[in-house]
Amino acid sequence: MKLLLPLLLCLSVSSCIFKVDSVSADPNRRISAQTLEQIKPGSSTEYVESLLGTPTTRTPTTSGEQSVVWRYETWGKNTYVLFENGRVSKTWQD
Repeated sequence: MKLLLPLLLCLSVSSCIFKVDSVSADPNRRISAQTLEQIKPGSSTEYVESLLGTPTTRTPTTSGEQSVVWRYETWGKNTYVLFENGRVSKTWQD
């Protein structure tokens, strides 16, 4: 019993130190059309990242400094999210 308490304490502290993210930028992950439909124009960057994870790339567009495209490369298919002024303007897949 004396060893059980320190072991439980160690495990509970280690779970606070190591964050496990349920959404990752795993290239083997698939982004379905149904998932993409959940992202509406006006959605925030935080919402998109919570739904899709960290993008593979973030590229500013030539149309303005407040415009950026996030690209997710998954299973040979690319998913794109265009942000203008920090809000979703358009989504698409190729």
